[in-house]
Amino acid sequence: MRRVVYAINSPTMGGVSKWNVLRDTEISNVMPEAFGPVPEVISGLLAREAEMVWWKSHPIIWGIIKQRGCFGPARAPGGLDRMRAIRPPFGWFRSLLMLHNN
Repeated sequence: MRRVVYAINSPTMGGVSKWNVLRDTEISNVMPEAFGPVPEVISGLLAREAEMVWWKSHPIIWGIIKQRGCFGPARAPGGLDRMRAIRPPFGWFRSLLMLHNN
């Protein structure tokens, strides 16, 4: 998988994860046989259209979701957010252990 594209950015309800699973470089390093390189992640593609579908099909639920702030920060119209791979921070002991294992 080289690229993941989605419309609505929500760490609570999906789209982007609180745990950054798609952008975690450690997974690829630990198990390169099973996991390839970190994919490019693009959010916000057709976000307005996706919101309109939600609003038209489930207006009450959509209103509650919006009111509770389940979505990420608003973006400029037509703006796409390209997320880069992240490397989780390590403490000195874990860094030393990883050097020893390599």
